[in-house]
Amino acid sequence: MAAVAAKPASAPSLELDADEQRKMNAICRSAFLAATAVAMCVPARAPMVLAMKKGDAAATAKTMGGMSTAAAAIEFLLNPILGRLSDKYGRKPFLLMSASVNMILHSLVTAFPGSLPIQVLDRSLGGAMIFCFFNPLTTSLQDLFAGNLQKMGAQGAKVGAHFGMGFALGPALGAKLAGRNAFAVSAAVFGATAASIQLGYEETLPVENRKEFEISAANPFSFVKLFSTKPMAQLCTTLGFSSFAEYPNIYDINFLFMNTVMGYGQREFGLFGAGFGVTQILGGIFGKQIITSLGLKSSTLLGNLAYIVGFGLLGTAKGVKQLVLALACMTWGHGLARTGYPGNLLQEHATKMGMGRGEIAGAQANFTAVLKIIAPTAYGRLFAWATSGGRNMPGLPYLAICMCCAVAQLNFSNYLANHVEDAKKTTA
Repeated sequence: MAAVAAKPASAPSLELDADEQRKMNAICRSAFLAATAVAMCVPARAPMVLAMKKGDAAATAKTMGGMSTAAAAIEFLLNPILGRLSDKYGRKPFLLMSASVNMILHSLVTAFPGSLPIQVLDRSLGGAMIFCFFNPLTTSLQDLFAGNLQKMGAQGAKVGAHFGMGFALGPALGAKLAGRNAFAVSAAVFGATAASIQLGYEETLPVENRKEFEISAANPFSFVKLFSTKPMAQLCTTLGFSSFAEYPNIYDINFLFMNTVMGYGQREFGLFGAGFGVTQILGGIFGKQIITSLGLKSSTLLGNLAYIVGFGLLGTAKGVKQLVLALACMTWGHGLARTGYPGNLLQEHATKMGMGRGEIAGAQANFTAVLKIIAPTAYGRLFAWATSGGRNMPGLPYLAICMCCAVAQLNFSNYLANHVEDAKKTTA
């Protein structure tokens, strides 16, 4: 197999020039605002749905799992179309669209706070729009730093820290505001996100690199292309198992776990969410330094091990001390397991096949969207089973995540062992 074309990690500088720095500032600002707006609703939504379900935690878990599944299904249909369109028209229009749609949807929840159908619409369509925002934002990094995976990983950690700032501030505000007020302020922050993108974000996709839109290629099963070769299939499998630990797949279960095991209400859960966000900030800050020192291969291994220990501690927690220890372990998982290394390697393989970066991002997101259809519903049903019929294992979904992280790392290690040249060219 031909080696992936990439510069040795020791050769290129990891410092940004003035143009890159300006564009990164806009990307980081957009990541912070969007994450704040998203996370603000996390501690507010679950109690609203729980009240509609008369305090039945198991029924709430199933309902919210169904909402997440619907969001993934909509995302599954939209990702390839929007990905291909962003290769033709650039990333900025779709960042604006996603922020604006979420602003409108959250305004509807504000107007009709007791309506379950409005909650379903907001969580389903709005949830899909969240990923239709994050995908072009991530692709912007790949536009800027293609060919330098070490630099891309370091800047990805920086963006992750800004996501963490939003995920720390958002839950704290959402818990304090509660209910419709949280959704109202979230709508305003999404409006600020759209304004920030319009005024400050510079398009990262040069005109000469744009590709014509082909509707025949923009189908929901476009992710099959990413399994065209054995190396790509291994990388996709790694990304698939890793996605089971992603925060959007677990935040509904987080509330139910905290409520059942710790007796936490909305305020306490908001503080936990803020703490989770702080770990993402620290993970991004330390992650950039560790990636520079250890390289992407070792950093990814360390991050997955930290996630396995962290989720294991979370799933067996009975008190605050163990929760804090679990979050401390997850700090390293956020900063290192999310280096984007497997995904960036996949981008390098796929671009050699003639795929556009937006197309690749859409296809990759569609693959994980299929898993998002499965994951939240599976976690909801696993939680319901584990807490009914006399069973008392509310942490079982977290233990399942540990297994997924372990399989992801084993599969990725197998890829690197069989493609030593790729590893040498992209790790320190």
